[in-house]
Amino acid sequence: YDFSTWPFAYSGANAVQGSVAFAAAAMRQRGDVTYDAYDRLNLIPGQLLQITEPDGRRIFAGIYVYDRRLYIMEASVPSAGDFSDLARSFRQ
Repeated sequence: YDFSTWPFAYSGANAVQGSVAFAAAAMRQRGDVTYDAYDRLNLIPGQLLQITEPDGRRIFAGIYVYDRRLYIMEASVPSAGDFSDLARSFRQ
């Protein structure tokens, strides 16, 4: 698991809302996107992504903005790993 957060020095609405789209676009470049959808985690809007990298590693990621901070949660399993358990535990 990896959890990252970045505060915004500039609090303009366009910069804050655009950060989720920018982070998701950068993450999509990492491999084949198998799931990409708008999400709400405890009423906090964001984006859910599932990506298969070229080496077979599977990534489950959530990108959210709350209180002028960008949160990126990412988990991965190797190509032979069981992704279903990871996807269930990621959002708990």
